[in-house]
Amino acid sequence: MPIHLMLNTPVIPATALNNLPRPERSATLPAGYPQRSGLRRSRKISKPTEKSDDAFHYVPGPRKRTTSVPQAVDNTTPPEHTEPIQYFVSLHGTNELHLGQLSKVAIEAIRNDIFSHWPHGLEVDELDGEVWRVKFRGTLWTFTGPDARRALVLLKKLFEEFSDKGWTFQTSVNFYLLYFSHTACRASLVDFPPRAQRHLVDLLQKHKVFTQPSWPDESERIQVIEMKKSTGFKSLEADSSHFLAGLLSSLDTLGFSLETAIPIAKKAPLSWFGIGPKQELFIFRSNQAIEK
Repeated sequence: MPIHLMLNTPVIPATALNNLPRPERSATLPAGYPQRSGLRRSRKISKPTEKSDDAFHYVPGPRKRTTSVPQAVDNTTPPEHTEPIQYFVSLHGTNELHLGQLSKVAIEAIRNDIFSHWPHGLEVDELDGEVWRVKFRGTLWTFTGPDARRALVLLKKLFEEFSDKGWTFQTSVNFYLLYFSHTACRASLVDFPPRAQRHLVDLLQKHKVFTQPSWPDESERIQVIEMKKSTGFKSLEADSSHFLAGLLSSLDTLGFSLETAIPIAKKAPLSWFGIGPKQELFIFRSNQAIEK
């Protein structure tokens, strides 16, 4: 550098440099804290812990959400599913009924609404495990005598009770009974609508089944249809089978679907050997409304 320039350059003593004021760090940040541009909000708020070598490998988990007014924890457990999926109904002997896997509510409803109307009462009413055993006084399942109509109505009301509680096919709401005697070639229709009574005889004639004029009982709830006895060498069993086949086909045409068939207990001296009047109970369902 030229000498004249060196002479004009101001010289600051070293002691003066030490007396210059240094820039003060913000009081909000302690010494050694990184610059604000390098700060990131922690995803987890936790108490300070001692540093370790594994601290750099720690991945914070999800933060538990809290509220200003925490809700009470519901420690109650949901009720167990105690409602059965299926019900079982079976007839035993001449006066006994078994119902399996019924809930207590269903048992009380059937006992109060149906069985209590049986005029002769009950001999046995007990719950053995999951089977409800009911034994009536009298001989219901022979369907003979003055209580025959009451027994038919009782069974019909039992199926209606199940239907009202939803224990049937969802498309099935109405039930009807047909009591058929193979020996007498006679069918008793319980609470069938008038349209079935009007058209059934005509449909049977198309199947070459000729019947006697039907007549109602005293309560007009049971219509009786009896087949005319044929002449010749045809056996009684063939006549009854032909009559029954025509009945089932005709009722199906009218919209009555067969739900189940129950053989009726025989009440005769030789019934243990299969000898005696053969009778069956048929239960039908229909999706159509009941006609008045």
